Amino acid sequence: MNYNKYTFKQIVLYIINKINKQELGNVKLNKILWFSDLEKCKNEAYTITGETYIKQNYGPVAKHLPSILRELEKIDKAITIERETPDSMLLYTPVKKADTNLFKNDIKYIDETIEKLRHMKSKDISKLTHTKLWESLNIGEVMPVDVEALEYFVDNETKDSDIQWEKENNNLKNVG
Repeated sequence: MNYNKYTFKQIVLYIINKINKQELGNVKLNKILWFSDLEKCKNEAYTITGETYIKQNYGPVAKHLPSILRELEKIDKAITIERETPDSMLLYTPVKKADTNLFKNDIKYIDETIEKLRHMKSKDISKLTHTKLWESLNIGEVMPVDVEALEYFVDNETKDSDIQWEKENNNLKNVG
């Protein structure tokens, strides 16, 4: 999918509506977007958002997210943003519901990702994104979702075949 500003904005609003504001900061929001796109790409060879992700210290960040958040707050009046925590983490409160019509077939990827990451700390989620791809890039470079998805397939195929081989070898040892 190509990047569509309206769709991306609605996906961000959807995520903000799904998670308690005390559990969702910038790092987690970026990682939910990244992993949702990654899951979609692994299964269907393209992403939900069409977004470009940039390598930063805490993992990939969505290039357009800061401007989208400002628009959702200032122009669309769909969220409020506040700094309530001691570490100045931004907290998002939804004011409007998202228009899910343009990504209704992809909500399962977003919901599954939210459930996996919802109760994790941001620093732990960031560690999950520090993969071979992330390590190979410099800060500020584009992190291609499709390359990460391909690496996942290769790694999982290898792991699956290794597991199968191990099962077969253990079965042979048990027989003899």
